[in-house]
Amino acid sequence: MDDDPVVREIPVHLADELRNSLYLVQFPLRPTYRPMPQPPRRARVKPSNQLLQLDFPVDQRSEHFDQDAEEYLKQKHLRLQSASVPALSNYAVGVFRQGQLHLTPLSAVMQMRPSLAHIDDAVNEEEEDMDVEEKLEPPPAEMKEVQFQFKKKQSERAMSAIQNSYAYKKQQIDAENWIELQVQDKSSAGADDEFENLFSEKEEEVVSTMTPDEYIKAMQYRAMASADNKPPTNPAQTNEEDEEQKDETMEPVTGHLLDGVNPKYSDVLRLLATDQIMHFDTLVKLLPSRSEDELIDALEHVAVHVRGRLLPKSALVCRGEMTVRARNEIIKALAKTPSGVSRMDLVEKFSLDADVAKTVLGEFAVLESTTRKWSFRIGADDTFTKRFPAVAKAIKL
Repeated sequence: MDDDPVVREIPVHLADELRNSLYLVQFPLRPTYRPMPQPPRRARVKPSNQLLQLDFPVDQRSEHFDQDAEEYLKQKHLRLQSASVPALSNYAVGVFRQGQLHLTPLSAVMQMRPSLAHIDDAVNEEEEDMDVEEKLEPPPAEMKEVQFQFKKKQSERAMSAIQNSYAYKKQQIDAENWIELQVQDKSSAGADDEFENLFSEKEEEVVSTMTPDEYIKAMQYRAMASADNKPPTNPAQTNEEDEEQKDETMEPVTGHLLDGVNPKYSDVLRLLATDQIMHFDTLVKLLPSRSEDELIDALEHVAVHVRGRLLPKSALVCRGEMTVRARNEIIKALAKTPSGVSRMDLVEKFSLDADVAKTVLGEFAVLESTTRKWSFRIGADDTFTKRFPAVAKAIKL
């Protein structure tokens, strides 16, 4: 743009040395003006499960230490354990040196909170002691009729439920061994050496081998990861219970959901499904190879609009009548109340599932922290209605 000229170009380097071992560690329960008084005396990690533990020393001579507490509560250290935070975007650590920007992608964002495992251990030991005391001599063995049953092969849905269960995930975590880490003071020579790994010495230019469509699809990799790893479903094996569960879920636009969409509309649909809400001018910039007439034609088939805000049709990004209805009702409610709507009001008024309502709102709306009300993530664009009145009328929700 003439009124906003480029004043400087900065070379960007991608550093790979710490690519799979760089974490952002947050302490949400610790105010910024009161950091941990000492560095951790011990650290260990389970990288596959993205689990981190930090042990901080506890001053048992402090006036705040309860000397009368039970022994199992008198811990010599405070153990903080991480909870992995699902990434909403792609994060990287950037360092600037000699006019060049060096980026290293983050492996994960971890939030540290106190571990109460010592309390669980004490309770388990007490229960085991009670079991031993109450254990009676087993009765003599009796002859019983034995029946054999052949267990049918578990469905994909049942296997998915098992793999998402707490017991299964705990088993996976327990199976991975801890890796002890060396804690370096931030002013130590070791920390300086690790800091140098954030820089790349490679000078060769990275040549992209992706098409624009492939790049756009890759931008939503987090939403599509589970779908890509899911084995293909045999329609002959589905049943009413499976269909009922599908009705409760949100589905990213991928795979079979694009089967019924004309290929010439798919790039527009992918963009809308990725951002969930955008203006027409943004769509034009993201697809410079498509004419306005082609984009308008695609919007008539895959989009709805609310005062110039373009959103993908619910039937194309949701699976199940209940979720489609919930999404449409939420969009209409936001359109009628620009000042914002309460999620619980939506749940009560339209008999929606609270989790489904939260998922839908999170796609294209933002929560105002003081009023606790949701409103559209972007403002209205009345120029779209003025420029394309016929289309605006046709795709108005």
